Amino acid sequence: MVSNEISLTPKERYAQLCSSGADIPLFMQHWWLECVCAGKRWEVWLYLDASGSILAAMPYLYRRRMGNVRFVVQPTHSQLGGVWLSPEVRNDEALQYTIAESLVQHLKSLKLWYYYQQYNIGSPMVGILSSMGFTVKRRVTYRIDDVSDMAAVERACSKNKKRQLQHAIDLTVRHDMDPEEFYNYHRDTLHRRRREISYTREYFLVLYHHALRRGQGEIISLHDNHGTTLAAAFVVWDNTALYYLIPAFDISRKETGASARLPIEAMKLASEKGIAFDFEGSMIPGVAKHYQQYGTTAVEYFSVERVYTPLFRLMRWIYRIKNRKKI
Repeated sequence: MVSNEISLTPKERYAQLCSSGADIPLFMQHWWLECVCAGKRWEVWLYLDASGSILAAMPYLYRRRMGNVRFVVQPTHSQLGGVWLSPEVRNDEALQYTIAESLVQHLKSLKLWYYYQQYNIGSPMVGILSSMGFTVKRRVTYRIDDVSDMAAVERACSKNKKRQLQHAIDLTVRHDMDPEEFYNYHRDTLHRRRREISYTREYFLVLYHHALRRGQGEIISLHDNHGTTLAAAFVVWDNTALYYLIPAFDISRKETGASARLPIEAMKLASEKGIAFDFEGSMIPGVAKHYQQYGTTAVEYFSVERVYTPLFRLMRWIYRIKNRKKI
């Protein structure tokens, strides 16, 4: 048994860990990373105890450009990541420091130019890595932890949001929108705002079908009495929360209230599953204001980064300018 485990690659061992029922968040699951990193290289760093059991794991997207430019970044559509700790490590600060030291050495061995990941809510590794010279930045997501009473949730909405919801009372809700239809709708609504879609049709279809087969995702859409799509969202979930991953709406149909009602329908789904609802961001002030009007709680998490070479700062700035119109 031990010899078989030794012959497995870290990714294979991580796949076993994920399938074992360990409390690994959705965005760090092996199957999820296989989808969102398709065509790219992703790896897993593992920290093992003397018996070979996994005490810590960090899956990461490893990119390489122009030969020697190596960097680790957060995969697309993946809010959280970083280092997963086994239950027995979470209250052992000394062992956490030992794990962090091993991680730092691993990152150094990759000869990176840049490292960036967004760590899970409440991760003790954030403070430790900050003390080791990594840059830590506060980020916020907007959540409702208890959506069991949807009447109470709607009462907690702002007056403005309640007015918008009144306009959407007669809209039809569907949970069976074709994924290609959703992709086309999202692309077209962005084009009307002179923006480009940031993911391909093939990418979305793979992610959607994997989530659907696992019972961890679906498309919610709203339509008028003519069958016209007014808003739609691809939502995903794990055992703790439902994430409002990819919303799409036609800004010219804002008066219908569809974009206001869509999150409510997603919250209803979370309520049925007995899990929290997470807007999956955002740090954009206008979007944050929209989310706050649902009576959400701002929950902080942190990005952890390190620039290993000043030249990368220039490259990152150029990339952001080039992609500022994409979402």
